Amino acid sequence: MAIYCTVGMIAFGTEEVSYREVVVEPQEVMLRGASERRGVLVAGKTEEGKLVDLTHGAGYRSKNEKVVVVSPEGVIRPTGNGRTEVEIEAAGQIKLLTVRVDHYDVPQKYTFENDVLPLLSRFSCNTSACHGKAEGQNGFKLSVFGFDENADYEALVLEGRGRRTFPAAPDRSLLLSKPANLVPHAGGLRIPQDSDAYRTLRGWVASGMSRATDEDPKLVQIRLLPADRPLAVGQRQQLRVLARYDDNREVDVTGLAKFQSNDEGLAAVDSQGLITAGSLPGQVAVMASFMSQVAVFQAVVPRAQAIVDYPKLPVNNFIDPLVQRQWQRLNILPSEQCDDATFLRRVYLDIIGTLPTPVEARQFLADKQADKRAKLVDTLLQRPEFADYWALKWADLLRVDRETLGHKAAYSYYRWIRDSFAEGKPFNQFAAEVLTAEGPLGDAPAGNFYQVDKKPGQ
Repeated sequence: MAIYCTVGMIAFGTEEVSYREVVVEPQEVMLRGASERRGVLVAGKTEEGKLVDLTHGAGYRSKNEKVVVVSPEGVIRPTGNGRTEVEIEAAGQIKLLTVRVDHYDVPQKYTFENDVLPLLSRFSCNTSACHGKAEGQNGFKLSVFGFDENADYEALVLEGRGRRTFPAAPDRSLLLSKPANLVPHAGGLRIPQDSDAYRTLRGWVASGMSRATDEDPKLVQIRLLPADRPLAVGQRQQLRVLARYDDNREVDVTGLAKFQSNDEGLAAVDSQGLITAGSLPGQVAVMASFMSQVAVFQAVVPRAQAIVDYPKLPVNNFIDPLVQRQWQRLNILPSEQCDDATFLRRVYLDIIGTLPTPVEARQFLADKQADKRAKLVDTLLQRPEFADYWALKWADLLRVDRETLGHKAAYSYYRWIRDSFAEGKPFNQFAAEVLTAEGPLGDAPAGNFYQVDKKPGQ
């Protein structure tokens, strides 16, 4: 749900931007327990209908700080049971957000799976740069990204002569004193004593280091707000990560998630999910991960100068309209069509991986037919070099490994790949035959993939 207010003005970069309305999400906030947090998203809608993030430029004030307080970044934290309102000021307008808190005085039940494992991943404790490496770090080893939660629990609770988790004096536990840098720690300060993460770890140790049971809620999925949005050069966008559990409760886990951009040059993202677009146009994806779930935010960063009259471009296949639509979103004009000599060199290298012979080059350049390029592509796709060249590429991708499979099985596996290209097998059928391979490997050579990669995706 969203709430709106009327036209306002706000500075963005060096210019004033006018907004037709301001959108605040969500409309109501319900916090259950003392540890739950909820981040607000504020956006201005321009006259053209585009949304611009104003979350970090807005002002926030709780009308009753005995119920909730709000950070400058728009994160609401409970301080007691009750109902109140949060005042949000953006683009010269003020709007009220209703907040209700209950179960604040009820002791929270901490579990290793739902509370501790996400923190070990959030602070990279279980990565190869820290305790997730094969030999561990300083005698303490965790499974990479927490895939073996039983071994991780034993490492924390049962190993280390009880020094890693000490319920009689939780603050003396190495699980807390090391990342808080209270004792020498090679990783330095990771979790300050006044942070929510420290309080969670301390609560888990003090309450007896419980594990989750079948009755405890289990994570179903996560989603990102927003899921996509166009970004101007240099513009910022705050993300919120919401986790849904099997009891239908949705919790803001932005502070526990990890974020990663697939192109830092196009858009960078910090540890709190704040994206900053770069100076280059393009399409970028930002992935958020929490426990075993991931969600992706998509953004298009167009060139600053819009193209008012976009030229009509030729369409030769079903891919061209998709590419052209993306160019228009990015305010990019395609390059001029290359000459015949350049096309000849490119198409030979792309399709069969070799250059044309002098005779082939002269024949093509001398040809005056309007459709000679399309005919050349069709001819190259029928040549045996096409199947040879692309089978070589896919043999690497699908791991045709003679040392693992043996010469006979590896050859059979390779021949299946090459024959697939030679007969023009569609990619969806090609992928389906790998995924659904069954029976003796002599009859289903695509199944050799599972001989090479015993655990695909890990």
